[in-house]
Amino acid sequence: MSLTWQINSPDNKNLASASSDSTIKLWNKEGKLIRTLKGHEGRVTSLSFSLQGNIIASANDKGLIKLWSLDGKLLNSFEGGRSVAFSSDQENNLLAGADQDGIIRVWKIGNYDNILDKSSSDIKQGVNKDLISIFKGHTGSVTDVDFSQSNQRLMIVSGSDDNSIRFWSNPLQLIQSDKRFNDVSFGKSNDEIFDISSNRDISEYYISFWKVNQGFVKTVKAKPEELLNIMQKLNIVFFNGIDNILFIRERQLPLLHNQISFGDESFNSIVLSPYQNFIASGRSDYTVKIWSKNRDLIGTLEEHTATVHDVRWSADSQSIASASADGSIKLWKKEGNLFYLLYSMKGHSNTVKSVAFHPSENILASASVDKTIKLWRTDSQFLKTLEGHTAGVNDINFSRDGDVLISAGDDSTVIFWSFDLNTLQERGL
Repeated sequence: MSLTWQINSPDNKNLASASSDSTIKLWNKEGKLIRTLKGHEGRVTSLSFSLQGNIIASANDKGLIKLWSLDGKLLNSFEGGRSVAFSSDQENNLLAGADQDGIIRVWKIGNYDNILDKSSSDIKQGVNKDLISIFKGHTGSVTDVDFSQSNQRLMIVSGSDDNSIRFWSNPLQLIQSDKRFNDVSFGKSNDEIFDISSNRDISEYYISFWKVNQGFVKTVKAKPEELLNIMQKLNIVFFNGIDNILFIRERQLPLLHNQISFGDESFNSIVLSPYQNFIASGRSDYTVKIWSKNRDLIGTLEEHTATVHDVRWSADSQSIASASADGSIKLWKKEGNLFYLLYSMKGHSNTVKSVAFHPSENILASASVDKTIKLWRTDSQFLKTLEGHTAGVNDINFSRDGDVLISAGDDSTVIFWSFDLNTLQERGL
């Protein structure tokens, strides 16, 4: 028998140790054995106390994580890693797990104090766990993981057999639903999103809301003639068009005040420039069309070789990015009322469904059916690939402050990515 792990509780009153004999032993500070926790099969490879000191997390060499109370009750058991670590975050009881697949997962663990009176006959009644984060990037087994606090920003550090140590900014968030997400935008804050969809004949719209760490909030139904008024009352900030209607907002107010209908015109994407002088649309005829706000056609951009799924304006209204089924992202530059192709960026292995400009930096994000998000500089330099979705990614948007990027996919998941440009630059990603 060999000792594989030992840790002190946050209050320094207890010590926990793990062994190759599959047991965990809890000791007091005088070195007296309090109890032995049994339940693992194989070698116990990692231990961690929660910040409150009332839960112990353990992991074995088979990748099974168990949560225990100090009186020895098994609270939960799930697969997720051979290394575990609780965060020191006062507000959220987060647990990270790292495994041989190179993936780091983060769960929010429920408060055990509130369920002490529940039966422990079913371990699922112990503490709840909600998966909120997935980090991919290591190419080898992750051997250790821990949380770090830097400049009031919660970070994760991980070490791997790929001979690298990685730092991951503020854990990204997941929102999961039983519906397929198509178009998502931020609500009043960076932890609130909404999705707007319609029925087949566009006779009714559905505005659905989710919040981080809360999940689904509500869905509001609206007739076409009611949609604008309802969006105003709900204080929704919305920049794009829905079907063949473009919604316009005042530049200084996050409220909609007008709408333009394009009648029988068919668009995959339609968006107003930030200065509200031009409208760009992406179409199934492989083109991007530019209109004035008075619906006068100014130009047609014809470089794509397949359906254009999305178009976006830069913050200064001087550039347009377009995403296409031809697998490319094209960046167009405006000179007066004319537009010319500046760059064509290729890197995705399938249809590109969405693009988004960072609100204040020269960064462009793209999302694809290939399940990935890619980050680019606006001079066409590739920066980084973000992986986390298990199906095609349909839509992406930056928050107004640029700190968060959200993505929505066919896996019925919205992921919140913490976007730290300084970290990207420092690490040369």
